[in-house]
Amino acid sequence: MNIGGFAILHERHRYVSSLRLFRLWFLCRGRHTELAVCEILGAIAGSLVAGSRVEIRGFGSFGLNYRPPRTGRNPKTEEKVAVPGKYVPHFKAGKEMRDLVMTTPY
Repeated sequence: MNIGGFAILHERHRYVSSLRLFRLWFLCRGRHTELAVCEILGAIAGSLVAGSRVEIRGFGSFGLNYRPPRTGRNPKTEEKVAVPGKYVPHFKAGKEMRDLVMTTPY
């Protein structure tokens, strides 16, 4: 599906959700813009929570990176602290976005 010139890849079970997003985008006027943006960001966040990777062609991709457990340090007391492993969101800009930024004069 293309939204604003960007193709959104989705899994088959997300087809109905994608149609709803397209409808929101198509009907979007003035005050509904915030709702549409919130729905799109919510769909991206929901996919990340489910462990999926989200790719928006020409823009970039969102995924999760795992940071393994480590021993940290409290800077105030110099005490060693165990930091548990965790997943953190990660964005990687697509080639078209990188090229656009490189050619844009500031």
